[in-house]
Amino acid sequence: MDFNQFVQQVPLAEIPLVLSGELQKQLTSLADPLPMPVIEDLMPWEATLDDMTEILVVARFEQEEGFQAILYWKAELLTYSFILATYDHKGEVIDHEIIAGTEYNNQSIKESVAIIEDDWMIFAAEGSDQIRGDLSFEAKNSRKSNFMVEKDGRITKI
Repeated sequence: MDFNQFVQQVPLAEIPLVLSGELQKQLTSLADPLPMPVIEDLMPWEATLDDMTEILVVARFEQEEGFQAILYWKAELLTYSFILATYDHKGEVIDHEIIAGTEYNNQSIKESVAIIEDDWMIFAAEGSDQIRGDLSFEAKNSRKSNFMVEKDGRITKI
């Protein structure tokens, strides 16, 4: 299957799109994981995945003059990531960036949420906290990140 055929099978995103833990919960029932040959073609930075990792296509965005953007969700052991990737019109990768997700380790939880706006501004907020019995959140452990998708498809942190 060529790139343009693949893109046409991906659902179109509704903007603004909120990437959160709630969306993560819904994804496993909405789509099947991508097969490894497709991942190798579309996501060469992910060429060495282990057997416990799955990648799902979440959505595509309206095609821009200089690029096509696709949102993926990657599920690894204790780490879940939303990855925005941009491609030229031949299907070659321009850029990719993790823009939201959840990460667990023995001591803490780190979660980030993001909103993708129609002007290609991406606003993300991240919070982390130690795992304790009360699961309380401390604002001092939060930070924000903003990204922008440039007209040429590059994703820059601003």
